[in-house]
Amino acid sequence: MQKKWIAAAFACFLMLTPATSFAADNSLDDDYMDVVFGKLSELDDADKDKYSAGLKLNMGGDSSLQGLQDNWKSRLSASQVQELSDLGISDKDVEDNIEKLKSWDLDDRLKLVDYAVDGNQAGVEALNSKYGDNDSDSSSSSKGKGSSGSGGSGGSSAPAADENVPTVTVEDESLPQGAVQSAAVRLGERGLISHPLSVSAQNKVEAYSDMSTHWSKDYVGFFMDRDIISGRSETEFAPDAAITNSEIITLISKVVVQDPDQLGDMNEMTFTDVDDSAWYADYAKQLGQLGVLKADGTSALNPDVQPKRQEIVKMLIDTLDALELETGESTPSVLMAFDDAREIEPANFNAMQRAVALGLINGMGDGRLAPDDGVTRGQIAVMLKHFHDYVLSQIEEVTS
Repeated sequence: MQKKWIAAAFACFLMLTPATSFAADNSLDDDYMDVVFGKLSELDDADKDKYSAGLKLNMGGDSSLQGLQDNWKSRLSASQVQELSDLGISDKDVEDNIEKLKSWDLDDRLKLVDYAVDGNQAGVEALNSKYGDNDSDSSSSSKGKGSSGSGGSGGSSAPAADENVPTVTVEDESLPQGAVQSAAVRLGERGLISHPLSVSAQNKVEAYSDMSTHWSKDYVGFFMDRDIISGRSETEFAPDAAITNSEIITLISKVVVQDPDQLGDMNEMTFTDVDDSAWYADYAKQLGQLGVLKADGTSALNPDVQPKRQEIVKMLIDTLDALELETGESTPSVLMAFDDAREIEPANFNAMQRAVALGLINGMGDGRLAPDDGVTRGQIAVMLKHFHDYVLSQIEEVTS
């Protein structure tokens, strides 16, 4: 559901794009500029973050902009529409502005949002000047070409479903060999994953009656053979059951921590709702020690709560950061192929875009990321395998 602040900020933003009604030379009118930045300055930092993330999703390929062009008025209140009219901005001006944005490189569209939110008038003016001579053919220029290969919705199809992706696609370059070896040594010294996980026994998954034909069998089997994951009984794995906080914390800890004794003193890593005798207590402390979880004696773990997909992704990306591994650059454009990207909470937006860029998640196969859905035990095996493979891709040379 559109929030009032989104509509208000959007109304302001429409004034930022060049329109022939503003000035003969296609540059911004100072009066409008003052109105825009005055409005944006009224937003607090949290609302600015939400505004920025949401608007960037609307700045994708032509299909995203076309939807914005067709339906912009429905996103504003009657008073906001009237405010635009009072400023001399007609419906045609708005639609012409959006049409002109189709000629902008995608990177410049995203910069325009950042500059507006940061109050960088000089940056906005520079971008506007760059496209100041495009007025005659604004509807037929490049189609958001700046980062279209990263998953923008203009002509791109949604990535395949997570459960149907057998390999990890990593979009950044590998580290140089020396850096990879240094990373492996550094991680090993910290007691963290620095070599492939050891196989304790093979084909353990065959013992579970509900896994014989399940799509996640190979992924679950990989972690079973390495004593990372187990069933909920001796004969049932429950692949379609939702995973809980205690389970996902345990799985991540088992993958990344190879020698807990090297993590340091974990006596102060406590949660208000976790007894030291709980089966997952040590794993929670380990992620607390790494800084992935906040564990200062005043925080709750909510072990039985079923986390949202975006919350699990955030935890995985925070773990990558704790490992201090190179993850490359990504932009919000990678999320523009997904119909429900606007449901991503601002606190998780960066993690979700990085996870898509790295191939840790690939969507549900129907144009959705499903950020608010729970994650099943089968699905977490896929996500965790992609995570594991990415980590090993950064350190595998030291063990080859």
